[in-house]
Amino acid sequence: MTDFLDPDADVLQHMVYFENLEADLNHLLPLYNYSVATMPQVQPDALRYGRQDISEETMNFIRTYYRGDFVNFGYPDP
Repeated sequence: MTDFLDPDADVLQHMVYFENLEADLNHLLPLYNYSVATMPQVQPDALRYGRQDISEETMNFIRTYYRGDFVNFGYPDP
């Protein structure tokens, strides 16, 4: 994702985070005269995969490949 960010801060007007998707969209969409129906709620215990399912090799790849995203979007290294 970081590869697609324009270095000019004036170009990026809105950032929507998955963790706050419903709240962010409820704030953002009316600015453009759109609305969103109630989003389905997914319970955390319904998730099929967790950190324990990801190999250390895969985690190292994620840390390396997406380092810019973690930094630019304010996420800690996984």
